[in-house]
Amino acid sequence: MNGINENINQQYDVISPGNVLKSFKPLISEVCELILAYRQMVPVIPELCLPTATKEIAFTPILFQAANNIRIKNANSFWPVSEVTVLRKSLKAKGRIDLGLFSKRHISLIECKVTRVKVKSKDIASVRSAMENAEKQLLDVNLKNLFFKTTDEQLRNYRKHNKLVSIVTANITTDVNNNKADEQFFSKLQQVRNEYPSYMIAWVKYEPHRINQKNDGSLLPNERTLRSIGQIMVIREVFGNKWG
Repeated sequence: MNGINENINQQYDVISPGNVLKSFKPLISEVCELILAYRQMVPVIPELCLPTATKEIAFTPILFQAANNIRIKNANSFWPVSEVTVLRKSLKAKGRIDLGLFSKRHISLIECKVTRVKVKSKDIASVRSAMENAEKQLLDVNLKNLFFKTTDEQLRNYRKHNKLVSIVTANITTDVNNNKADEQFFSKLQQVRNEYPSYMIAWVKYEPHRINQKNDGSLLPNERTLRSIGQIMVIREVFGNKWG
């Protein structure tokens, strides 16, 4: 899946160089499937009510729903928990991580960030900034605080198998009059892949739809000129925070 022409007829893909984060591939694929399923439910769901029409607050529920779907399909899989309470090392106060995946021998903590990127722009600085913020939050978690009544054997397993994962989703937007948006989307995808060649990258492309913007409350739906055309996700395992 290296060339733009190879992607043009697909709706989504999850690219895992060297099988990085292989265990997350079913989860991210399910996220892409759900995003497409929601888009196909317009006009039952108004465009401005789609999860991809708003910002970060709507992505975590999609991720939770995808994780729960995976659990239902595979009884031996993980249990998802949203808004996991954690203790921050820097402030010595409680905070939250977007999603935790829990099984008998594994814990994965996931921090999500969402940014909007114009398909015509040459810059993806907002993606870099979001990635840095997500990783900073994960590294600031006091992981020892998660364990209680933990045996030495369990703790050894946790140290071996646990993951801290950041997910940054770029909501790719375009003007309603842009007739080259499809080609530009895949150019943007290639730009992101070039920036993060060793990370898991997922993308999902759908029919353009209207989105919510700041100070647009007085605009009717048909007066909105900005459209979302797809999502590009950067998924990375974060190292440097010791488990227990």
